[in-house]
Amino acid sequence: MLSFSPYIVAAVFALAAPPSQACTGGALVAKDGSVISGRTLEFGVPLDSELVVYPVGSSFQGDTPKGANTGLKFTAK
Repeated sequence: MLSFSPYIVAAVFALAAPPSQACTGGALVAKDGSVISGRTLEFGVPLDSELVVYPVGSSFQGDTPKGANTGLKFTAK
């Protein structure tokens, strides 16, 4: 009968397992009771994301299936 160390078995399973793809969520509750929530997205592949900062007063309008510039309008605060 073959006998394997539990450490060897654990190492084999750890190395053979595919990378996990999970999300993490969290929330902060302010003193006034307001809640700020956030979530990460781990896709396991590079997304070539960029951080974009718009100055205060920048205006935006979304698109809908009806056409361009028919969606929600808002101004950055």
